Amino acid sequence: MFRHHHGNRCQCLPARLRAFTLVELLVVIAIIGVLVALLLPAVQSAREAARRMSCVNNLKNLALADMNHEGVKGHYVHARLGPDSSGDFYLLPWNTPELRSGASGFVLLLPFLEQDALFNQLDIYDNESIWPAGEFSSGVWATPERLQAMNTRPQIFVCPSDDSEPFTEVEQYLDRYDPPPATGSYAFVAGHRGVNGGFVVDACMVKHKNTGLHLYNSPLGASTIAIRNVEDGTSNTISMGETIENHTFEGSNIWSYGHRYLDTYRVTDVALNTPPGVDAKQVGSWPAEVNGAFASRHPGGANFAYGDAHIEFLTEDIDFELYQELSTIKGPPLAMDEIDDPECTALKTRTRGRR
Repeated sequence: MFRHHHGNRCQCLPARLRAFTLVELLVVIAIIGVLVALLLPAVQSAREAARRMSCVNNLKNLALADMNHEGVKGHYVHARLGPDSSGDFYLLPWNTPELRSGASGFVLLLPFLEQDALFNQLDIYDNESIWPAGEFSSGVWATPERLQAMNTRPQIFVCPSDDSEPFTEVEQYLDRYDPPPATGSYAFVAGHRGVNGGFVVDACMVKHKNTGLHLYNSPLGASTIAIRNVEDGTSNTISMGETIENHTFEGSNIWSYGHRYLDTYRVTDVALNTPPGVDAKQVGSWPAEVNGAFASRHPGGANFAYGDAHIEFLTEDIDFELYQELSTIKGPPLAMDEIDDPECTALKTRTRGRR
């Protein structure tokens, strides 16, 4: 060691400065990489747990709003404000755009979610309502105020785990509406009847007399479901669930719109977490094949709200028959088919001459 004397002070310098070698530096980097690799799944799991809890809270509040609607109106909210097809000849007494409105049940729940301003902006009981069946509409309904409201995306309709785009990318909507309608992550459970069960375009069996809690509103009294109608018990009947790829043709879910097998109107016709477009069929003039499935981005299953407003996570390997039975309000699916099919046939026969 060298010593330099400056007066009475001694300044001592080491013979050689100590530094990290390249090997030591690489070892430190490797250790850090291993720690990050070990911690990252835990961090991601914690984040997903938080997102899933937020999703549960959304569904809980939506289900409570639905129960409040039942208490005030005497029935669970309709999945769609009115019927949509001119082929529904037994529904012809309802022949105005307002009565044939496609406003979803989530629009009808807005006043029960402290969203009165948005509900008033949509103005669904006047000026041709919103999303009216095309043959009943002159097109004047799509005002700038309504389009802006439809472009609004309340967070209660969005699951944080859902990776869908916030606005629809379906071309036929982009061509007509500016700004585009907003998407949502949740849909009503209409029952078990879907595209693979022989009910592709059967309006009576799919829209107005399906087997679940939430159906299209119509002159048919069977489409209005109250707690007293739920013979299986509200704690055993699923009411709302999750959807994915909500901005696409195959998985379209616009929160303000009720649309058979799409948007906020879904069925248990295929297994939980079946991707959009799988086990699907063409429905009417819709340009993509659809399956009406419930699915989520949560690993292994999806959240569902029940008729009594409790929430359960159903795993994707749930027994399919049990899954379908959870979606009906009174009995096994086949038993309900045996009751409803002849009733719909008789109804169509009685009203065929009333066109």
